[in-house]
Amino acid sequence: MYRRRMSNKLRRRWASKLYGRNSFTSNSVVATEYLTTWFFSFTDSAQTLSRMI
Repeated sequence: MYRRRMSNKLRRRWASKLYGRNSFTSNSVVATEYLTTWFFSFTDSAQTLSRMI
């Protein structure tokens, strides 16, 4: 639950960054950062799941 709440906060922050700026370059940078953050949180949760199993 705690991690999900944190990731939601992260998502909201990235989304506000994404929509708060108009320039294409900053948007692509933020999108890349968002994707890497999502990927790492996903792999982390997968590791936790495998540990539980």
